[in-house]
Amino acid sequence: DEPFSALDPLIRTKLQDELLQLQAELKKTIIFVSHDLEEALKIGSHITIMEGGRIVQTGAPEDIVLRPANDYVRDFIANVN
Repeated sequence: DEPFSALDPLIRTKLQDELLQLQAELKKTIIFVSHDLEEALKIGSHITIMEGGRIVQTGAPEDIVLRPANDYVRDFIANVN
C-alpha cells in the first residue's frame, strides 16, 4: 500500500521509472495501491477507483480522466494536471 509515498520527489520518480522498466522486462502484472492519482496514472495501464470499499470505476487511465463514472470520480480527478 503506497510503497513510494514517504519518498522525496526525485527518488520517488526514479523508483517509479525503475518499477515500470522491471515490469516491462519481466512481463509481469503488478498490483500497485496508491491514493495518489497522478502516480497511478503514470504507473497504471488499468486503474480501479474505490469509494467506501466498493469499486466505482475501472478502466484505462484515459477513460478515468475523460469519462468519470460519477461525482466521486469527477471530484477525485479534479486536480490532475
